[in-house]
Amino acid sequence: MKDIVFKAEAVKFSYTETDKYALDDFNVELERGKKIVFMGANGSGKSTFFLCMNGIHKITSGSLYLDGNKIEYSRKALRDLRSKVGIVFQDPDNQLFSASVRQEISFGPLNMGMVEEVVKEKVDKIIEELEIIDFAQNPVHALSGGQKKQVSIADVMVMSPEIIILDEPAAALDPKHTIIVNRIVNKMVEEGITVIISTHDVDFAYEWADDVVVVCKGKVIAHGLPEEVFLDTDLLEKTNLKQPAALELFNSLVNKGILKDGLKAPKNLKELEAYIETI
Repeated sequence: MKDIVFKAEAVKFSYTETDKYALDDFNVELERGKKIVFMGANGSGKSTFFLCMNGIHKITSGSLYLDGNKIEYSRKALRDLRSKVGIVFQDPDNQLFSASVRQEISFGPLNMGMVEEVVKEKVDKIIEELEIIDFAQNPVHALSGGQKKQVSIADVMVMSPEIIILDEPAAALDPKHTIIVNRIVNKMVEEGITVIISTHDVDFAYEWADDVVVVCKGKVIAHGLPEEVFLDTDLLEKTNLKQPAALELFNSLVNKGILKDGLKAPKNLKELEAYIETI
């Protein structure tokens, strides 16, 4: 039996009373501890759904459930929800507001009423784990884009959430900080956190994800294993997604008889290279 950590049931959301629905009969079940990628064109509803998951947007109709409990919108319920479902925004400047890095990371748990000694211990641990020590005392506004991304992730992780949502986590990052962020994400997964990533990178989604959710015009139009989603050529054409390079080349080699039919599809080019080396 699946362990569902978050569920959306017939959710509709509109930004104004006169607008069309940004989410229109949105249905999805997300399993606990999974690596989940959301894909879809800009404006498809991915980010809107994330803001509904966190309670920043109140849904127009339908229901949302966290751990089987229907999400309510009282002040106490929202504070509890946001401690369990954290969002790392694509642009860290939309998230960071404190004067120093340490103050920034400390704000959330202090606001939840945690004892200062406990907060200091948690913040020290996160600063070390996320490789922030060298700039922990720096003013937030003086950080590089990659450093700001690390701090915005620390903001969320210090709350010990059940779900972390990263909206385009590698956007505008240099290769060094992309590697750091990817390492942080993998650590979250090892700790049993359900990690949700929005990305346009089909190669990353295919190799990394346990599940892929495809969103189009405010609806979930596909949800399954990466190999299932990326083998659906009609779906890819409809959503302007491409097959991952490893899968596309693998299928070409199988169709030409170079590789045997029945081989398990490789997750990346390295696995495909291993197949080729056996020929």
